[in-house]
Amino acid sequence: MVCSGPGPGGARPQDGGRPWEHWLIRGLIEEGAAWLEDALQRASGPPATRAVALTGLALFASLRGAFLLGGELLAASIALFEQADDLPGQARALAVLGYWRANHGDRGGSAEALDRAWLLAGLAQDGYAAGYAQLMAGLAASSMTNGALARGHAARSVELFSGIGDRRGASYARCVLADCMTSEGAPTESLAILRTCFGVFEELMDRWGLLISTTSAALAHAALGDWRQTAFVLGVADSLSERIGGHPFPAVQAAIDAIAAKTAAELGPSTAPRREAGRIVGRDDCVAAAMGLAPEPEPPCPQRPEFPLTRREHEVTELMAGGLTNRQIAERLFIAQRTVDTHVGHILAKLGCNNRSQAALLIGGRRPPAVPT
Repeated sequence: MVCSGPGPGGARPQDGGRPWEHWLIRGLIEEGAAWLEDALQRASGPPATRAVALTGLALFASLRGAFLLGGELLAASIALFEQADDLPGQARALAVLGYWRANHGDRGGSAEALDRAWLLAGLAQDGYAAGYAQLMAGLAASSMTNGALARGHAARSVELFSGIGDRRGASYARCVLADCMTSEGAPTESLAILRTCFGVFEELMDRWGLLISTTSAALAHAALGDWRQTAFVLGVADSLSERIGGHPFPAVQAAIDAIAAKTAAELGPSTAPRREAGRIVGRDDCVAAAMGLAPEPEPPCPQRPEFPLTRREHEVTELMAGGLTNRQIAERLFIAQRTVDTHVGHILAKLGCNNRSQAALLIGGRRPPAVPT
C-alpha cells in the first residue's frame, strides 16, 4: 500500500509568510525553486524567514529528483527554526523529515522525527501543525506498508484539519485514507472518497493536489483490474507531473511505476493511445469529470432541523467522513459494531441519504448540530 501526499506546509491559505506554497499549489516548482535560491543568496534575513525558504527549497529539490539535497536542506531549516524558537515551524519541518526518512527505509529515524513533530505541535497549540504532523505520519506509515497505522494517523489528520476549517489539508489526508482503502481490498470505496478530494482540489485550483488524487485513482483502478481506465488516468498524471515539474516521493512513484508496467503488460499495444488520451485531459485543471470522478451533486435532502443528530450520531458521522468502516468506528468509540450499524441507519434516514458515500459528502460540507442524547 502506498499513499500520496503534499509537501511541507500542505498549503495553508491563511499563512502569507510562506510564498513557496503558492508555487506548489499552482504547480510552478521550477519557478519557485529559482526564486527561493535567489532570495537565499541575496540576503541573510532573520533565521525563521530563512528556515521557511529552506523548507520550501527542500521540498522542491525532493520533488525534482534531488532527494539527498532535500534532506540536507531540511536539516538546515530545522536548525534555523530551533534558533528562532519557532515551534510550529520546527513541527512542520520535522514532520516532513519523518516522511523523508521513511522513504529511505529509516524506520527509527522516521519515528523519532514524527514523535518530536507531534510533541512540538502540541506545545505550540497549533492545530494546523498537529494535523500536518498526523498527515506526514500517515504517509510515512504507508510508505513502510503499515496500513493500520497509516489509516489511524490519516483519520486523525482529517479530524484536526476539519476542526480548523482547512478543507485542503483534510482532502490530502482523505487521499491517504483512499489509498488505505485500496490496499485493504476496497478500491470502489476509495474512488468514492477521491470524488470529494477532486472537488476540493479543482475548486481551489490546487494542481499538486490534483496530481496526488490522480495517482491515488490510478492505484484504485488497477486494483479493480480496469486496465484501460488505469492507462487513461496514468496519462492524466503524466501531464500534471510535467506541468508541475516534479514527481511524488520515491515510495509513491515506485508504486505508480509498478502499475504502469502491469498496465502495459495487460493492454499491450492499446496502452499508448489510452495513456495519450489521458495526457490530453491532464493539460487542463478540470480532470475529474473526464475520469468519471466528478463530485456527486449535493443530496436532495440536506440536514433537516426537525431531525437533529444525537451527540453519539454526530461522533459517528465524523468518523464516517474520515473513511472508517463500522467495525473501526466501533473500536474507536468502544461500542459494539451492531450499535454502530444502528446509528448509521438512523443517520442515513435523518440526512435523507441512500448510502454512506452520500452521507460522507454531505457531512464534509455541512456538519449537523449535536444535541444531548
